[in-house]
Amino acid sequence: MRDAERLDAEMLERELTAAVAAKAERDSLLRRLDAAERQFAAAQKVVTGTAQLLTRESADVAGLESLSLTRLLASLRGSRATDLDSERAQRKRAEYSHAVAVATRDAAAADRRRVREALDGTFGVENRFAEALRAKEAWLMASPDDEQARNLTETAERRGRLEAREIETQQAITAGRQARDSLSQAQAELSSANTWSTIDVFTNGGVLADSVKRNQMERAGRQLHAAETAMHTFGSELADVGGATDALQLDLTMTVLDTVFDNIFTDLTVQNRIADSSNLAQRAHQAVTEKVSELEDELITIQAERQILDEQRAVLLTAPLSQTD
Repeated sequence: MRDAERLDAEMLERELTAAVAAKAERDSLLRRLDAAERQFAAAQKVVTGTAQLLTRESADVAGLESLSLTRLLASLRGSRATDLDSERAQRKRAEYSHAVAVATRDAAAADRRRVREALDGTFGVENRFAEALRAKEAWLMASPDDEQARNLTETAERRGRLEAREIETQQAITAGRQARDSLSQAQAELSSANTWSTIDVFTNGGVLADSVKRNQMERAGRQLHAAETAMHTFGSELADVGGATDALQLDLTMTVLDTVFDNIFTDLTVQNRIADSSNLAQRAHQAVTEKVSELEDELITIQAERQILDEQRAVLLTAPLSQTD
């Protein structure tokens, strides 16, 4: 291979590698968009349901607050105050449920918008890839007997795909670690909430214990929602690498949050809700941890394959030049 031929081969190899990586990135964005569309549709469905529930709960409260048949019947039973307190608590819970659903839907919409914008930036990827393949074909036809040139150009596509896979896998690992850390924090908050709930039982509902218990439950609820959001992000990143996300789609938030707004629940029910949330968070943490471990192993394999190809490329580019024309 002459000097000029080697320069041409190296330029061709770089362009084909970049074109393949760009195409792989575009394909991963399409997979991520599909996942984002599904998440948005599911979140919108939840928003519709919580809006309907809030409408019903608001109507029940209004019925007891106004001069209505509902209020009259409750007054005759002597239970209006109890019923009204209960319905107001149910309405507050419905309001919070709806707010959480809207926040989740908005986050899904923002993720979908970011993916669409990223896809807009991949315009022309197919043409670039096709042109790189045509250049490769022309080179190989012009140098049918040059094994060095053929080997150099044939490694380009493999290297490009590995580069794209490495980036996608690293992004998924980062999102998974963030979800795992968020779930760990949620488990810690739930443990604290459970401790104060137990204290509240033994102190027969003392004001201090009850206040601290509810504060801890609110903190646990907020952390659970943050963990759920982080898991949705992880699910989107997993779509880039073809990972399954069904095991990660767990509704963590409302199993404990609604308890904060319902004074008619017994202490035992509160503890059961916290226990249910702890179990869900533990299952999610285990699923995320296992998936991150799989991704880390895959990343090691990808990097090893890339190192082998890089070493092969270096040998091809530094091999002695042929003296023949």
